[in-house]
Amino acid sequence: MESKWGCLTLMNKSLCNKNLLLLLGMVVALVSCGSKNEATLTMKDIAYINTIIPLEKDEQIQLFETNAGFGGLRVAGNLITNQRLVHYWQDGRDEKVQAATYDEIDALKLIDRRAMDTYASYIQVYCSDQSVFKVYVDADSTRLMHFFDQAQANWLEHHQD
Repeated sequence: MESKWGCLTLMNKSLCNKNLLLLLGMVVALVSCGSKNEATLTMKDIAYINTIIPLEKDEQIQLFETNAGFGGLRVAGNLITNQRLVHYWQDGRDEKVQAATYDEIDALKLIDRRAMDTYASYIQVYCSDQSVFKVYVDADSTRLMHFFDQAQANWLEHHQD
């Protein structure tokens, strides 16, 4: 009788270990579900972004972040290309696409909200038509500064005349 219980205990441990591994895998998948950046964008992802904001033939995505959690890039995206800054939000209720070429931008301002757990930092984009929008960067300080520096370098390059 003891050997049956011993065997059953071993089977339960094995099942328990499998369930634990499955649970761990699910947690990892959920946590990384929405995290995409320019290095992890697939051709399918870029094709999807093109349906929201068509990229020009020679336009390249330099930096990309999504702050949509589980919805990922299908819901929100923030990108810097060699030609413009873009923010989009497509959750089925609010459909928003905001973009400006560097020639249309008057100024850029970094708003650092890393110290606040519930808010993402962003680049405030001031356009020559008086409109203003935000390019969100929910990342560490190095990545945040990389975004701002790239946006600023692209903007300055277009305003050297």
